[in-house]
Amino acid sequence: MRIERVTSRYGLLVAACVALALVELQWANALTWDEIEFFRATRWVAEGRVPYRDYWEHHTPLQWLLFAPFAKVLGGGAGVQAVLAMRWSQLLVWVATFVLLGRLTRRVTTDAVWPLAIALSLLLSTPSFVRTAVQYRVDAVGNLLLIGALTLILARRWIAFGAVMSLAVLTNMRLAPLAILVAAGVVFDRREWLARTWKIAAGVAGVAAAFLATLFATGTWPAFVECILVYNRDANRLSGANAPPNMLLPILATPFHEGELSGIALWAIAMGGLWIALREFRRRGVLQVLALVWIAAMIVVALPGVQYDYHLQSVWLLMVPLAAVALERIAPRIPRAALIASAIVVVALVLGVVRMGTGSLGAELAYQDRIMTEADRRVPPDGRVWDGTGYALRREPAYRYWFLPSGVRLMAEAGVIERYDIRRRPPDLIVHNYRTHNWMIAFQDVGRFATSHYVPLYRNLWIPGFSTSVPTTGLHWSWTVVKSGQYDIWVSPMLAKHPWFSRPLRYALIEGPDAPLMQIPLDRLPRDVEGRVQWLVDGVAVPAGARTLVLREGSQLEMRAGPGAAVGVLVVPTGTRTLCMAPPEKFTF
Repeated sequence: MRIERVTSRYGLLVAACVALALVELQWANALTWDEIEFFRATRWVAEGRVPYRDYWEHHTPLQWLLFAPFAKVLGGGAGVQAVLAMRWSQLLVWVATFVLLGRLTRRVTTDAVWPLAIALSLLLSTPSFVRTAVQYRVDAVGNLLLIGALTLILARRWIAFGAVMSLAVLTNMRLAPLAILVAAGVVFDRREWLARTWKIAAGVAGVAAAFLATLFATGTWPAFVECILVYNRDANRLSGANAPPNMLLPILATPFHEGELSGIALWAIAMGGLWIALREFRRRGVLQVLALVWIAAMIVVALPGVQYDYHLQSVWLLMVPLAAVALERIAPRIPRAALIASAIVVVALVLGVVRMGTGSLGAELAYQDRIMTEADRRVPPDGRVWDGTGYALRREPAYRYWFLPSGVRLMAEAGVIERYDIRRRPPDLIVHNYRTHNWMIAFQDVGRFATSHYVPLYRNLWIPGFSTSVPTTGLHWSWTVVKSGQYDIWVSPMLAKHPWFSRPLRYALIEGPDAPLMQIPLDRLPRDVEGRVQWLVDGVAVPAGARTLVLREGSQLEMRAGPGAAVGVLVVPTGTRTLCMAPPEKFTF
């Protein structure tokens, strides 16, 4: 009866938290760069490609192998729904993770039901955690295996522990230092250290042998060394030297400066549980093991030169049993502790609903979907896209390094890897975002070619076309045609005032309410072509007054403009009616 009463009291609270998290999953949380990367790596496995050998990656592959069947069945589309389907598939991982957390909590509490329910409610109503937990990431499976390994420690199953921790590392390399620290703590036993060491080593060796055998059998070993060992070594060295300082403290402080009541409460209560565990350290029981693992997880997060919010996922999860212990211990002294914590959750949920209601729910996802589906529509199946993230889900990348983390750019700048030669391998389309922007800043020849041989259909989707501004003194300009087709000519004084023609890369960063003001409705432009501009294709003059051109890939298009008023010049695919479309919201694409 007691369990039924507690379930009825707190079950709705947990259910409400889950419901809000599912809204975050489907509508309120735009796709992140990492999600798109992991999705494409997963779907390529589903298509029969071998990681590292058949495509470049710098993460370990277990998540892609596990979810490839889901991607094959659910992830065939070109838009955001393909990736959202993987988020829903990943819920199975989270259910298993919370079941294991419940088992751990029962080992450290006398009455595990209501403290666990409140601790989980606090966690699931904390935006800092939920925001990354609902995303399709390698962290989810990695943390499931981590929590599973902790349950194996308590069951004293050392071979299985070694195997499961190895699998966690094969899912998420950032767990490797934590696996080493936890294993070192486990074998620190004066009577059993040798037996535990050999058993854990046997579990590790079994997984490592199977993985290495697969690499050698598929001829992937050299590519694995280059992608995982060499790239990550050099990229971490270069990125660490260029990383902004003090990234950890702002991330830890996120619940506080964003006013996340549940997150603040969970931190405070869990720190109480940590203090209880350390105060009773001589008992060296399950609670102390969890406390030490939590400390180790915090150390591992702090070790690298760069930290992001999703790096704290293990830390958040391990706070649940610690918070449950603290809640159970303080309940006799503060009879209304459970009620106070529940009220905090309710307020956090209300604030979450208000936040979603006052924002543009789903607008960012809708814009991403528009870019992704338009890229798929405009690029033929055998076409190629240059993209800093991988938004063109069903099209091949134009550059071997098909997404552009900072490590790729820094290594290309240092000459460690081959740069992208956009002139020799021009893409059928460019998806512009922060990563391609930084690339064009770093490699100005790429930026000049891209902004003169492509035009922004959307702010973040550049199609083949030509643009330049003609000063009053005239201009002689030439382009190499990157894609065959029929093109319309637009020459107008109004275009000369648009920022694309003077500062194209500055324009590409305009977000918020000013972005739609930059839209160019071509049909409304006053045109000025008579007697001002002469066109030549491969040296042959185009008849005066022509407003369309039929161009072949590789041809040379020349423009000679005499003196007169300043004008902007556009040559765009026939049928294009509007350029520079963008939403009024401030999105980080």
